[in-house]
Amino acid sequence: METLDPICRGLKFLAKPLLTSITSPIEPILLIFSNKILLKFAKKCFLGLPLIDTQKNGHFELTGNPIRKILLEPDQEYDTASIYITGGSQGANYLNEVIPKALNKVNQRLRVVHQAGKGSSELVINTYLKNKFDLLVVKDFFDDPFVEIQKADFVISRSGALSVSEITSLNKGGLYIPLHNSIDDHQMHNAKYAVGVGMGEIFSESESLDDLIDKLNEIIEQRSYLSWQKNSDIDHSQAAEKIYNHIFNYD
Repeated sequence: METLDPICRGLKFLAKPLLTSITSPIEPILLIFSNKILLKFAKKCFLGLPLIDTQKNGHFELTGNPIRKILLEPDQEYDTASIYITGGSQGANYLNEVIPKALNKVNQRLRVVHQAGKGSSELVINTYLKNKFDLLVVKDFFDDPFVEIQKADFVISRSGALSVSEITSLNKGGLYIPLHNSIDDHQMHNAKYAVGVGMGEIFSESESLDDLIDKLNEIIEQRSYLSWQKNSDIDHSQAAEKIYNHIFNYD
């Protein structure tokens, strides 16, 4: 981090403004990082999620996290719930091991699409009891995860800032399982944001498999996911344009 200091001082010497972006603005990270370097120099800090009060500090501007433009299509309706599962770049192992075991034991038939990560699809699909599902597709990666999110009734996912941004921008909710060793527990903060705006629930890795089965049965039988399908309070697909306009119009 200290290597940024000469860069910041160089910008100041050249009278060039510093503008920066943080995808998941957790207060402890901001205080440690910004007090040392960024807040000495930054004219504006763009925030991906509204996890701190921007009214208290003019350095911060809530823009959302830049994701590509999304064309929302009408949802397809099925008799059974559709779930998309993705573990992200760091957290796939737990989801690959535990989610199939839980879904095998839920009370209703399901449509499941599971992104397992590099080299994991064969092991994961063999964990599922295939006769329990109306649709079961497991791949290492999907060409367009946005399409899979949109086709699902809800998503089971880690809660990295970009994952939460993508899911909520597609007007979907999630059962979020935060990565337990994420820095300053930022994934838990991201998940709490989604829950706070009524777009999901949280499940902790420390809970048992039976707890997960009960949670999934509750969500599916009560169709809780329908209440999660609402317009997000932030359109992250507009974030890049907002940041560009701030930079272009910066005085």
